[in-house]
Amino acid sequence: MRIGLFKKCWKLSKLINFQNEITKSESRLSPQQLFLRKKAHICKYLAKNLLDVKFSDVNLDENGISVREDALKKVKEDVEKAFTVLSQLFSYSRSDECLRDASDDLVPNVLTAEGTISEKAILAVLEKVIEMRHLSGSALISECFPSLLIYLIASKCDSSDLTR
Repeated sequence: MRIGLFKKCWKLSKLINFQNEITKSESRLSPQQLFLRKKAHICKYLAKNLLDVKFSDVNLDENGISVREDALKKVKEDVEKAFTVLSQLFSYSRSDECLRDASDDLVPNVLTAEGTISEKAILAVLEKVIEMRHLSGSALISECFPSLLIYLIASKCDSSDLTR
């Protein structure tokens, strides 16, 4: 059974120890600043959970693996709900503002996700991001290219060799 989006976001807030971060020395940070500080972890977790397509949503045929259309629609709805909840959690006035700040970490994590059943699920997430950001696909990739390149290089070599 698929975990509800609210439960995922609740787990997300546990993952980053939201309350502990605020009560510690970072109490002067605004929620948006805290998001920007923790967005790499948030986006990695979010990409993994958004691409969690169940085997019951997959059809095997002679052409390979295909994901049912209703499952892809659900993935797109989950993207929108996730950024609506995150924007409220971190005091953004609109979800596209939160998504704008998260895109440079979310897109590389979506594109390089391990264990993803279908490329169509990846495309569904990216299409929804493009739609919510009101961008073209090439503009999104151009915007996220530096972080994607760093992510790919870091995955091929020891991250201590990299300097930003």
